[in-house]
Amino acid sequence: MLTSHYRIIISALAVPAVIIMVFPIVLAALPFIAVAFMTSLLTRLLEAKAVSWNELIDFCPEIGWTMRPNLKAWCRAEPAGDVFRLSTDEHGWRGSQRLQESDIVVFGDSFAFGYGVNEDAWFAGRQSGVRIKPVGAPGYSMVQEVLLMRRLATCLNRKLVVWFIYTGNDLYDNLRPHNAQYRSPFVRPSKSGDQCWEIVTHHLSPAYWPYSQEQLLRDHREMLGSIYCRNCLSERAFSACRFLITQARRACASCLRLVVVTVPDVFELSEERRGRLLQYSLSPDTFDPDLPDQEIARHCSELNVPFVSGKAYWKAWHYNEGDRHWNRAGHSVALELLLDVHRKTLRLSPQALSCRQDRLAITSRRQAEEL
Repeated sequence: MLTSHYRIIISALAVPAVIIMVFPIVLAALPFIAVAFMTSLLTRLLEAKAVSWNELIDFCPEIGWTMRPNLKAWCRAEPAGDVFRLSTDEHGWRGSQRLQESDIVVFGDSFAFGYGVNEDAWFAGRQSGVRIKPVGAPGYSMVQEVLLMRRLATCLNRKLVVWFIYTGNDLYDNLRPHNAQYRSPFVRPSKSGDQCWEIVTHHLSPAYWPYSQEQLLRDHREMLGSIYCRNCLSERAFSACRFLITQARRACASCLRLVVVTVPDVFELSEERRGRLLQYSLSPDTFDPDLPDQEIARHCSELNVPFVSGKAYWKAWHYNEGDRHWNRAGHSVALELLLDVHRKTLRLSPQALSCRQDRLAITSRRQAEEL
């Protein structure tokens, strides 16, 4: 009986003792629990507000589509579903840097646009001492980028122009009159004149282009099976690419320098993924994962346009797992590449040095006036 009373007393004393001992632990954990809860809540709210990129574009009769101007939006990256923050200027180009005040203008597609990353991770959104303005949007082909170079030619005077060419689909998309449901400019063999190719835009309209997701996947696999082999389709794609590089060189005649940079598809960067490319190949005996780089480098050399192979910079771990775009580390590499090209251009070009000296002189005069 006495033992039973002792047990009751000990139990009664133990409960508050345990509470007293556990309370500081719970109290210390409360901030972490609150942060986790708020993070989860904020994520759900952002996901609810986020939209896909094709809800942020407008029809453009010259090039098919552009991002809407003066955007501040949350965008959902497909297919991974990651949410990222973006903003556009008054012309629909990402970021606040003005084109007229930039040192480097980067033309390209979703890689130039920074698809999938916030602006603090995007190569053009970081502080580097060099002013970088990307001009591009998801889904663009080389054809749209050449048309933009023509339109902006007067703004490119004495600027370094870097052209990102994504070997994963750009070469093939140049030949297609649409990208999914969107009508896009393309090139076809010329029927007249001294040009072997011509740019076609007369079909552009807001009207929906009939397509199916299954057909899109089949077309993409056919492209992957062709562009890395010697065949009629790849030869046609490389010939069209040469024509477009020629047009870009003319459009950028007044710029400091035009530099072509290939952005490799992640499938080119590991043995396992190269094996999948080989499986798609229509002519395995001629399969070469370096073929696009080799052909673009050859054309650039013959046209006297500087060329940089992206394979010397980007590796497989620089890409997101869920899609084929750069992660934060990949954008760090892109910035490193651009700064390297910029340094070499300033070192090799008397015109660049003159431009830089003019800018320094203007800055010095402003400082003197302020004093």
